[in-house]
Amino acid sequence: MPSDAEARTSVHGCKAMKVLVVDADTGGAESVAGEITEQIDGAEAEAVSGFEQSREQLRTTGSLDCLVCVTRPDDGIDTLALQSVLGETHPGCASVFVGGQTDLGVTALEHGVTDFVPRDDEGRWLSVLPDRIEAATERATGFHDDTEATLEALNEVTRELIAADTTHEVAVVTNEYANDVLGFPATSVRRYNPENHALEVIQIGAQVGEETDRPPYPVDDSPHGKAFRRGEPVIDDLRGVEDDAFDREVFTQCMYVPIGEYGTISIGLTEGTLSTLDIKFAEILANNARVAFDEATQKEQLSTTLTEIDAFATQVVETSEAVHSAVTDVAEANERVVDAADDISAGADEQSALLQDATEETETLLDVVGQIAALADDVADQSQESRDLAEKGNRRAQTAVDSMEDIRAQVDTLVGEIESLRGEIEDIVEIVDVIDGIAQETNMLALNASIEAARADASGDGFAVVADEVKQLAAETKESTDEIRDVVDRVTAQSETVGSTMQQMQSDIAAGTSTVEETVETLAAIQQSVEETDTGVQQISQRVDQQASAVRDVDDIVDRVATISQETATKTDTVATIATDQAEPIDDVTDRADQLGTVARELRTLAADLSSDRDTAINSEPTQSPGPQST
Repeated sequence: MPSDAEARTSVHGCKAMKVLVVDADTGGAESVAGEITEQIDGAEAEAVSGFEQSREQLRTTGSLDCLVCVTRPDDGIDTLALQSVLGETHPGCASVFVGGQTDLGVTALEHGVTDFVPRDDEGRWLSVLPDRIEAATERATGFHDDTEATLEALNEVTRELIAADTTHEVAVVTNEYANDVLGFPATSVRRYNPENHALEVIQIGAQVGEETDRPPYPVDDSPHGKAFRRGEPVIDDLRGVEDDAFDREVFTQCMYVPIGEYGTISIGLTEGTLSTLDIKFAEILANNARVAFDEATQKEQLSTTLTEIDAFATQVVETSEAVHSAVTDVAEANERVVDAADDISAGADEQSALLQDATEETETLLDVVGQIAALADDVADQSQESRDLAEKGNRRAQTAVDSMEDIRAQVDTLVGEIESLRGEIEDIVEIVDVIDGIAQETNMLALNASIEAARADASGDGFAVVADEVKQLAAETKESTDEIRDVVDRVTAQSETVGSTMQQMQSDIAAGTSTVEETVETLAAIQQSVEETDTGVQQISQRVDQQASAVRDVDDIVDRVATISQETATKTDTVATIATDQAEPIDDVTDRADQLGTVARELRTLAADLSSDRDTAINSEPTQSPGPQST
């Protein structure tokens, strides 16, 4: 579609120009319009009287190339009316003000009029007006094109600002745009530091790059501070001001534009002054920079947060793996505890069964010992009656006693060996050997009694019967001790030592028996030896009493060991139960540790995805630049 300028080009190649002439109630607008139409090739000029009527005309006319305002030489200017009329024109429309006072022309130019033509009484102004209109139109068209190009560049720089990842990048892009596109010779971006309440330089423009060490400006009544605190631009006119300060030596005019709560943009001109459009563009730049600072600040905070999340997730993963490893070790140790408890419990059960057997054997032995004690009492009574007869065989019997003393010595050796066994079981072995020795001694005494009874007359028959019963009880005692020894052999590992010692004892007993037989052959009238028999019976009675007491001690020990064994089995069962119960919480901890590690890994993935999505969103071009985009 052709532009408005192309549409106004005539068939002769000349550009068509649409002009509206407005007079301030002078009545000369039509003549001026006719002169313009005649003098400018392709011009179409219309006339209207008064600013109010001109506004109505502009609303219906549409596009316009030039607006001409004509006043009398001595008239003043209604600036509000002039601004309202200029506000109805479209961008790129030139405006020419014709008046009689130069100061009015300056005022008109300050309010956006393109050109001012002084009016004289001779009418010379009318002859130069067409040329001035054409020149003003060309300037306005060029200015409009430059403005459009500047706005387009502003759109591009807005994309760069929004794409910046840090506030420092925002400051760099802002300076580059102010220097390269807007053409300001010197700019700087100052960031507000709340710690010292000052505006600190974070980027200096290329024209004054050597001044990057300039000190911070406090937020006070200085132009910088005023602009920041008020939230609106502050212009410092330095023309004709003599001062040693850097700004007043270099610049003719400075402007300080606030960037929201972030700081200010400082703009300095080395010549001339700032136009209204310069100020407007600076405000647009500052507004877009404020939005970019918002975005960059959020990006920096998000980047920091994502970094912290990643570090936290990494730590959680490592902790989860460590917990999983530790729990695995605990579970393995717990399984070993369960196995060991089962083994201990089984051993305790077996030990309890053996001790039960020992208890039963001990009770049997107590019965036998009681019977032996009763018979020993009977023997003692009968030996008392035969004591006188026993005196004659004293010397030969003494030899037998000496041999039996040797046997006793061997028994003592046996007792010493048995003492090497530990704990309460050693006492059982010692008592069993003592009982066995007593049984042997009783058997020998019974044998002696039988021999003497055989040699005696009929009065010794009763004594022989008693001796036989004693011998039988001694045999039963021997049988019981053997049974106890069998139990002891299963409980202790010292059976071999005991067996060896018992063999030695049997050998000594055999030697003693031989000696006694020789004594029997030598003593033909051994009836007198009853006294010694009585003594032996008394010894038997004492040993039987000792044996009964020792058996009772054994029984108590066995009971205590059985109780301890039962308690051990109960405690090991409790340990096994606790260890088994711990298995489920340990498995639960393992599952929770695995879940925690999974969540941490997902968190790291989400953080990475969020960072990627953020970069994608930043790199995509915005459809509309933030902030104001036109004048």
